[in-house]
Amino acid sequence: MFIVKEVDSDISPEELKSIIINQNDSIKNYIKDNSDLDFKFKRLNKNEKLYNAVFVTAPYLCRTILKSEKLNVDHRRLYIEEFTPLLQCFRCLSYGHTRKHCKNNDTHCSHCSESGHEYNDCPVKKDPSKVKCHNCKTFAEKSNRGSDKLDHSATSDSCPRKQTMIVRTRTRIDYGS
Repeated sequence: MFIVKEVDSDISPEELKSIIINQNDSIKNYIKDNSDLDFKFKRLNKNEKLYNAVFVTAPYLCRTILKSEKLNVDHRRLYIEEFTPLLQCFRCLSYGHTRKHCKNNDTHCSHCSESGHEYNDCPVKKDPSKVKCHNCKTFAEKSNRGSDKLDHSATSDSCPRKQTMIVRTRTRIDYGS
């Protein structure tokens, strides 16, 4: 899987797929059939006039695309990177499952790390000084490391625990040789 960053909102996903194939010879020459490159979903971008697009590809094609680091899309060069889906439970904040399949009875807040409530009901969610990562706090307690840097949300992309899980997941992906 890979993500194309900062796609103009005027370009539909179907149109984007066609543009990627037709304007990038390294991809065009590798496509064996139409199912080798499939749009999966959009992700929000900080700029509301743009979106990020996630695609699933055949392994041999993904390796080629990721090597290029950028794709031609209309008159722009858009950044691409590997996209690693990571399930995170919004009840216990652990990885690898969702709330629907959570076996943990404790609810933890992704903002303040306290148990007994979730983010939507957090009494301090508007106070950025109260942000504390539950996963990093738990890791620090279990590993006797003292308090690592905890001043981020448990759902933040910058969370060291989340980054570790992404790396572990990526090492299990085989793009072939």
